[in-house]
Amino acid sequence: MERDEQLQQPSKMSFAHYICIAVTSISHLSQQRRQQQQDEHRTQKQMELEKEAVPEMQDSPDPGKNAGGV
Repeated sequence: MERDEQLQQPSKMSFAHYICIAVTSISHLSQQRRQQQQDEHRTQKQMELEKEAVPEMQDSPDPGKNAGGV
């Protein structure tokens, strides 16, 4: 009886392990895709903000104040 349990144990473990790997990789991929979309959106917004902020920074004697305010 003990031998049979020992033989079955690794297969159960590895099956659960594969499920874990699959779930982890799928969630990681979807998270990566979501992060990429957020990054693209953020860079577009950042560029728009920088375009608006450039004239203010040129007029200001201390450009560090405007950059850190946001």
